[in-house]
This record gives sequence, C-alpha cells and structure tokens, in this order.
Amino acid sequence: MADTTPTKIVVGFDGSDGARGALEWAAGEAVMRHAPLEVVRAWTPGEFGTDEELNDYTQSHLEKELSETLAGRDVAW
Repeated sequence: MADTTPTKIVVGFDGSDGARGALEWAAGEAVMRHAPLEVVRAWTPGEFGTDEELNDYTQSHLEKELSETLAGRDVAW
C-alpha cells in the first residue's frame, strides 16, 4: 500500500524578490498537494545584535513578509 501522508514543502526565504517567487511557487505546491509549508530563513552571524534581538526581529519580520506574500492562499505555514 502506498504511503499517502502529505510531504511538507520546504522553501528558503530571505526577503529578496527571488525568494518571494520561490515562496509563491512553494505555496502553490503546498496547496496542490494538501501539504504543510515550512519556511526557513538564514542569516550571517553578527548581522544583528544579541540572540534575543535577532530572534525578535527575524520572527516578526518573517511573519509580516509571509503574511503579505501568502495573503489569500489557503496554505498552512
């Protein structure tokens, strides 16, 4: 019997135009496959202040950008 568990779709996102395009494509794949979307973000060490500042900034910034990019899409992320 075939495994019908949906595979998650993973996409990297850095806020660039190319990353937005990749995010839009990945969101479409996630909707089509009824799969969750996992978005990952990377940064250069020392790019921000403390670990807490980094976490606060990246989480809030990422959520804002994802909300804007994925507006109107029925995708879990």
